[in-house]
Amino acid sequence: MRQSALSVDADRMKRLPSLRSTSLLLVFLIVACVQSSPDRPSTDSTPPQNPGLLPPVDLSSDSIGVEKEAIVYACTTIDTQFRTGRFLDFEMTPDGMVFMATVRGVDRFEKNGEGIWNRTGAFDTPGHSWSVCRVGNRLWVADDYAGVTVLDAASGAVLATWSELHAARFCVRVGKDRVLVCRHSAGAALIQTPRSSPDYSRSPVVQSFPDIAGKPVHAVIDGATAYISAMTGGYQAWDLTDAKQPRLLWSSDSANRAVWSCHRNGLHLIADQKKGLVILRDRNGGTPETTAIVPFPKETRSVDFVTDTMAVVAATQAFHLIDLTDPEHPSELSELKAFSEGRVIRKEFGGIIASDNDMGWHELVIENDRLAVASSFELESLLTDVVCSGDLVFAARTKAGVQACRIDASGRLTPLGSLGGFVYAVGIDVSDNTMAVVDYDGLRIVDVSDPSRLEAHGYWKSPGRASGVRLHGKTAWVADWFHGVHQIDFSDRDSLRLVSTVKLEGWATDLLVTDRYVYVCAVNGGLYTIDHSDPENPVITARDERITAPEGVTIGNGVLYVADFNSGLIAMDLSDPGKPVRRSFVPLTTCKGVSVQGSMLLLGDYIYGVRMYDIRTPFETVLVGRLDTPGKAYEAVFTPLSGIGVVADWHDLLSFAWAPSQGQEPHRINPEDQK
Repeated sequence: MRQSALSVDADRMKRLPSLRSTSLLLVFLIVACVQSSPDRPSTDSTPPQNPGLLPPVDLSSDSIGVEKEAIVYACTTIDTQFRTGRFLDFEMTPDGMVFMATVRGVDRFEKNGEGIWNRTGAFDTPGHSWSVCRVGNRLWVADDYAGVTVLDAASGAVLATWSELHAARFCVRVGKDRVLVCRHSAGAALIQTPRSSPDYSRSPVVQSFPDIAGKPVHAVIDGATAYISAMTGGYQAWDLTDAKQPRLLWSSDSANRAVWSCHRNGLHLIADQKKGLVILRDRNGGTPETTAIVPFPKETRSVDFVTDTMAVVAATQAFHLIDLTDPEHPSELSELKAFSEGRVIRKEFGGIIASDNDMGWHELVIENDRLAVASSFELESLLTDVVCSGDLVFAARTKAGVQACRIDASGRLTPLGSLGGFVYAVGIDVSDNTMAVVDYDGLRIVDVSDPSRLEAHGYWKSPGRASGVRLHGKTAWVADWFHGVHQIDFSDRDSLRLVSTVKLEGWATDLLVTDRYVYVCAVNGGLYTIDHSDPENPVITARDERITAPEGVTIGNGVLYVADFNSGLIAMDLSDPGKPVRRSFVPLTTCKGVSVQGSMLLLGDYIYGVRMYDIRTPFETVLVGRLDTPGKAYEAVFTPLSGIGVVADWHDLLSFAWAPSQGQEPHRINPEDQK
């Protein structure tokens, strides 16, 4: 990887152009200078914010675009460890349980006798789950890829799946026997709820009504009326009295990017992704009138009433408590900073629950007109980097430190020893019995000769924010987000010594070290080549500024491969290793880590999982397999086991296998190259 300067999710990727403004870059540069001051050491354990990407460069003017595909491998997940999640929508039940949609499935939470929330169930769904609705002892899950999935609330067993309802984003109960499904970019559907479990497999879709304007993503039911929020389509009211002929009552374009809503006592509160909180008031017949708009920084995600005159809004940066005593002049009473990203807010059965994306979820209370956290379920770790050494797998787990696992011949992972005490471990490398770990504050050397008992040795504090590390002999090279790259001598593992520092433009994220050169990825700075033949005086020999967002780098078959978040997988000629030259590229976005074994390459993709390429022919990369992962594939690496790899997937550590697809021969891959 290793650690990204680009912690953005799939939704934000659609808005990258708006993040690239000159003003945002200037603001970030000022902040970066303050944070990098030696007088202000980094102690922040939150992920770094997006510095604002430079626009992607058209590489086709001086290199060849390659989009070859010959899928001959089927990739499947073998094992999962350290499951976390990405908390989105949820439902709280009268008996005090919380069911949380986590992208990869549904997690069940209950309080123990001491009032502490515990995860008591974890149920996977086939695709990406966005929303969950409980109907009796059944969980209806809106799954973006797999359609609608129904689970048994106790066991998690899959009872039914409607794959034809793809792009499902939200489920809500309608009366006693129907469920309304909002389908992003595909309208909506009403499903009759079966009376018994065997009937689920035969339950028909009652009626689809794809004429909904825009992209419906949320609905509130009041009697026979559905109030639907639709991105680009506004806020709409539909009459569901006749399930086979739903009828549009009215539509308001006051919230053209509506993503969530609630209503009470004639007031409609709509979370508009761009505008903020939009307040409508009912009038006698027709479309409600707009009374006020309350803007918030960045995106607005959801809203709910907590009393007749108060509401809480979940926005990207914070949860906001709003006074609605005068709906025409609403005012903010307080805000509570989100640890990751505010997603969904709901008041149910006396409790206010707020999901906080990658960091967990909270139970909130209001004290003296101020929001406060009463209790939380916090994710203990996120997986950002992974390396293999023999049958051992080592993973960086942010707040939980580092973890060693053993991988057996079948690809199963067994956790061994771990080591904590890190601010936010983001990058690792292993050589022989030595592991180098970087957290935001610096570098730690760890003895891994006994993987069940990892032993910490010397520590070196970085002047900025350490983000990646590579070992070369008795030297550790550290990528520093604000200060370029540092060379650290650990000949004495208990007394680390700074040998040299090379200042770079941009934000250094990853690097690769050879006997003479260091190749450094710097977001908004380019790919740097540094000659370290004189260890005390390393020299920059080349810089490719057209690679605007490099995140990972490796060498395979004499070719330098760079994973660029903006432009894709770039192949560079190393005829002169001091001056790499771009020859071809695979046009992609959201590329992360990259690794090579023989004639095969694994590419981690922030959104689309793991991609496998045949690199036998230089500069003619061919896609031969892919694995859709439930999280964000930061780093994928090969193991010594034939046909098995592991991936740090942000939410999980996964092992996976690849084998020839049915009816296919792996004609492009030499199996000997996998060993």
